[in-house]
Amino acid sequence: MRKSLTFSDYFLLNTIQKMYEGDYINRDNNKTAFYIRIDCEVIAKFMNVDPEMVFQRLYYHLNKKYGYTENDKTKVEFFAFEIGGVRHCINYPYLCAVLATMEDDQKELRNTKRLAWASLVISILGIFVQYLMGKN
Repeated sequence: MRKSLTFSDYFLLNTIQKMYEGDYINRDNNKTAFYIRIDCEVIAKFMNVDPEMVFQRLYYHLNKKYGYTENDKTKVEFFAFEIGGVRHCINYPYLCAVLATMEDDQKELRNTKRLAWASLVISILGIFVQYLMGKN
């Protein structure tokens, strides 16, 4: 079966969050403990997508989008190519925060769409009522 080349950021981050929650809970407490090593190939296999696309999305897109530099010039990586000698690490608490924001945005969009549909139905009903009242 052909592997997909397209997938949403939400699908990727949600998959990583679910797959590596246990690793985060059982981590060693050191200064890089919030970075969790992930395996892009295992994630890609689970998602049935191309492994290179998983790495590319994390490193070149999401890390650029969510990584930042503190006032003291400390760089906070969303996805680090290597940290503390360990390759392919995700900032797990930050991933959870980004994912929660995405979920909130999706809920807000759904509510907006529901409100728009309700307004449309009320408008159509108003037109229909006016039409019926005009017939009498």
